Amino acid sequence: MLIAYLQEIQSQKANKLPQELSDLEKFYRSAKDRFDSDEEFANTARKSVVQLQSGDPAHNQAWRRFIEESLAHCETIYDKLN
Repeated sequence: MLIAYLQEIQSQKANKLPQELSDLEKFYRSAKDRFDSDEEFANTARKSVVQLQSGDPAHNQAWRRFIEESLAHCETIYDKLN
């Protein structure tokens, strides 16, 4: 769902990393709302899971973006906690 939503946003913004990704919780909620309200998007999201699990390079790259962003958020908290 997240990858499908990311790819949808990127296609609208000329492949730039969306600003929305900086707030992962907001991004997740937006993706989930889209998934719940649009059956075509939900099917695309399900296909994205299959492509990710099959090792598709584009889907793996998108997944790595989520990992990097998640780690960046964790590092901010770790820095505060010293």
